[in-house]
Amino acid sequence: MKGIIYLLLAEMSFALSSAIGKYILIDSDIYGIQITFLRFAFGFIFGYWGMKHSGISFTPIKKWPIFLRAVFNTISAMLFFYSLKFTTVTNANMLGNSYPIWVVLFAPLFIHEKYKKSNILFLVVAIVGVYLVMNPDILVM
Repeated sequence: MKGIIYLLLAEMSFALSSAIGKYILIDSDIYGIQITFLRFAFGFIFGYWGMKHSGISFTPIKKWPIFLRAVFNTISAMLFFYSLKFTTVTNANMLGNSYPIWVVLFAPLFIHEKYKKSNILFLVVAIVGVYLVMNPDILVM
């Protein structure tokens, strides 16, 4: 039960940060990169506090994948908050959460995962779903 509560709190925090980010970006001179910095600064503070109080060692065995994850996650967050200036919170979150599509597309290239033909069907369905959520007016005839 504790894990479910933590997951709900994390998702609510993410949604709240998106809504606050959109509100801040609407009519201000603040850039998405500044909001990204503040988001990561708060995340670092709370994450560091949580790690220290858990008593568990978080020293990675391999540092290179952690470094790559940090770089790509930072770029992703910067683009996410930049996109909030030009679209709705729903569309920005939809695009931000489309990473499973990219994982299926690029896993064979980077980690040499075997590609199944059924993946094409799932990719098409996922892309159509993203498109329909972002452009619901297409369903209105």
